[in-house]
Amino acid sequence: MNSMKKIFLSLAGVLIVAALPIVAMASTLSASCAGSSTSTMITWTASSTGGTSPVTFLWSNGATSTTQTITENPGTYSMMLQVTDASSSVATTTCSTTIPQPTTTSTSPADQITAILNQIAALKVQLAQLLSEQASSTNTPSTTSTSTPCFSFNGDLHQGDHGGDVEDLQKVLAGDPALFSGNLITGYFGPLTADAVKKFQEKYGIPSTGYFGPMSRKYIEDQCAKGDSDHNGIPDSLDGVDNPEIDGKDVTSSSSQPLHSETESDKTQRQQEDGNRSSDN
Repeated sequence: MNSMKKIFLSLAGVLIVAALPIVAMASTLSASCAGSSTSTMITWTASSTGGTSPVTFLWSNGATSTTQTITENPGTYSMMLQVTDASSSVATTTCSTTIPQPTTTSTSPADQITAILNQIAALKVQLAQLLSEQASSTNTPSTTSTSTPCFSFNGDLHQGDHGGDVEDLQKVLAGDPALFSGNLITGYFGPLTADAVKKFQEKYGIPSTGYFGPMSRKYIEDQCAKGDSDHNGIPDSLDGVDNPEIDGKDVTSSSSQPLHSETESDKTQRQQEDGNRSSDN
């Protein structure tokens, strides 16, 4: 009997000794988590140590997986994790992470200065092109826009007249080289001058007669802001005239007389102009 008791005690001791390492191997349950973020989402990862297997995980958003990925906007976020083992031990932890705000590209002062210098260089090229085009147009004779010299004419002029008024008229016509050459200013109203007057009248919408009368004089006076000083609607040159003649009058009528009698010098000028006309033809 005593032998059996000894044997039983020995076996019990062996079992107790054998069980001691198992108890020693069990440790306290702990939980841990981590959050890894990108520009638009967060990946949460759970883990545990110790405790008695198996363990279960429970996130504060209700998920039970060890890993979950959630789409989020920029900002700082936190997540709580609860771990429970087979012995109903519970461990909790909280982890957090941040999705940064989008970074805006900032230009350094040096880059800004470089960009401004490039803009200046481009503007210089454009300015050079504009100046070149302007110089080209200046060197090209223009037949559409000319300046009209300002003169005050004492009366009508027609072919055969001569004197200072004729010379002033020729200067007006020579303001447009396409109409009359400055080399032909002689003070004598010859065929070349008549042709130039016709072109002048046609260009500015006046009846093309070759006779320099009130309509042509008024146009020139209007260009010089001298058309109607008393604002009565009648050109200054026609004030006080009961029946002003128009540009289309008959230059052969008795009222169309030369302003001056032709002298030998006038004849020479007329012959010179007629010779120039012949050479032009």
